[in-house]
Amino acid sequence: MAAADNNVRPRRRVLAASARRARRSVLARLLLHVAEPLRLYRKFLLLLVVPLMPACIIPIGPDWHDPDGVANYPPEIISWNPPNNMIVTGAIFTVTARDPNVGDQLHFRWIVDYPGEFADIRPPDDRPLGGPDGQVSSSGFRMDCDFHKLSDRLAFHQLRVVVADRPFIDDDPTDLAKVEAPGRYDDASWIWNVSCPPPLPPPSSPTP
Repeated sequence: MAAADNNVRPRRRVLAASARRARRSVLARLLLHVAEPLRLYRKFLLLLVVPLMPACIIPIGPDWHDPDGVANYPPEIISWNPPNNMIVTGAIFTVTARDPNVGDQLHFRWIVDYPGEFADIRPPDDRPLGGPDGQVSSSGFRMDCDFHKLSDRLAFHQLRVVVADRPFIDDDPTDLAKVEAPGRYDDASWIWNVSCPPPLPPPSSPTP
């Protein structure tokens, strides 16, 4: 009889454990049924909210500029026509300049017979530039006795071009290459071996 009584309690423990496992299984299935709609609901809300977020602004093109702390290098005239420091008789002059600083804008100023009372100064050309590989621009000038009112009292005429990487400052008549800080410049010059004729006299009024 004692052996038969020992088999009762383990049987009850097995049944109780099985019942607990069954309840946990049912609870897990219920949680899964609840969690799945919640996940779908969150995805639906995300799809509604994303179009309402402000769009990112993407620049049209790169904004080329030198990093902070980069020194300002002077522009460099890389070609001349005619060659620099020559005595010439042709009337057409051109220069091409390059600036190593990204984003610099080159300014060209042509100066005739300076210094002196017959000086003629052409205003600078502004050549907006861009690009990351160094700035290149050209400018031309045509010598003309009448147009520039060159003096007939000079046997030849001096021509100079100044290329600056900043605007010119015209507060000093003795320095026509003065530019805004931290600007720098390069220049070229020629001797135009041409003597201009005297200006034509004004037409006389007809006699009555």
